[in-house]
Amino acid sequence: MGPNITPGGVLSNYNANQFVSFMRSGMTPDGRQVDGVEMPWLEYRHQSDDELQALYTYLSSLEALPDYE
Repeated sequence: MGPNITPGGVLSNYNANQFVSFMRSGMTPDGRQVDGVEMPWLEYRHQSDDELQALYTYLSSLEALPDYE
């Protein structure tokens, strides 16, 4: 099972700028480098700022599910 990327999970740790930075670098706001298998940021890093902002906006609009980790 993958991480909870709704506002009730890991997304709550990110603002929009941190999310875009993470999607480009694979580095979490707390300084942890994620594995490209865990999160395919190597693929997402090629998206434009507008595309990544739209993804953040969409994920932020989802129902906040409880974090199960």
